[in-house]
Amino acid sequence: EALLAETRGRGGPTEHTYATVPGEWTGRYQHPARADNQYWIRMRHVQIPTVLSLLTPEYQTRFVQQAYHEAVTNAPQWPATYCWPEGFMRRWHTVAVNDQPHSVLVTPKLVQIMVGAADNFVTEIHVGREFNKEGAVPRLGADVPRWYGETIGFWDEDVLISWTSNVQGWTVHGSFEYSNKMQTIEIYTPNRDAAGNFLGINHEAVFYDPEALVEPIRIVASDIGLPVGVLNTSRQPA
Repeated sequence: EALLAETRGRGGPTEHTYATVPGEWTGRYQHPARADNQYWIRMRHVQIPTVLSLLTPEYQTRFVQQAYHEAVTNAPQWPATYCWPEGFMRRWHTVAVNDQPHSVLVTPKLVQIMVGAADNFVTEIHVGREFNKEGAVPRLGADVPRWYGETIGFWDEDVLISWTSNVQGWTVHGSFEYSNKMQTIEIYTPNRDAAGNFLGINHEAVFYDPEALVEPIRIVASDIGLPVGVLNTSRQPA
């Protein structure tokens, strides 16, 4: 609501047509991060007490139990170990997105972001639609959680702002569990050089989960002085 209010203050949201939508975003992107430049969600360069400080007591207990079995009994509780679905938060986790190109398709009313390793992770941002708020959480379709949630968004000129809800609570590859109340606000911003040439897309995400998290948390990384995210890098030919 706050970002939408700011956008309205600038005369938006922008109603793009095929003639004005940032079609230059359409293409394939390679993630720049490797083992020495990882988000905390990937659990490579973070201490367990740091993660515990973000979690409510119930989810602290679950996380400690999980870490114990991974470190002591050699029983990693990873979804892939049991051929389970990976879930929503896998979008921010290492090999699933690190080594695979992201395919981005931009239209005025729908933006699709797809990447895959163990599975295909597809985000469909429905531009201009509104959530039904009568169920347990805001949603587009039936009052049934979805593995990757449901996402709506709006344009603020050439910036895309999205809201994801109706997520199936789960866990991800050695990281903490999250609940069905998990929601995100994500901001996709074009990265340009001094001459205004399009270079890539910066991605920022803010996570809200009143059941699992003690406060909203935000994923932003930096690389060579520039903000980076899931899609920030030089673009490959489509």
